[in-house]
Amino acid sequence: MTLSSCSGAVSIGSGIVDQHIVVYDVHNDRQFFLWDRSNYDYSLCLENNQLYAQKNIVSHQCC
Repeated sequence: MTLSSCSGAVSIGSGIVDQHIVVYDVHNDRQFFLWDRSNYDYSLCLENNQLYAQKNIVSHQCC
């Protein structure tokens, strides 16, 4: 088995949490990001054996 890419969802923040996706193409030594801090959050989901990126608008509501 050969690993051709690696992907993951990342949540980072203190107060305001940012959710983005990082994909690393091992074969071509390249990185790709889905990241738009304070505007959108991104997550990975698996449906019917297909991996999808989900994009959600960030809510700017205060407590």
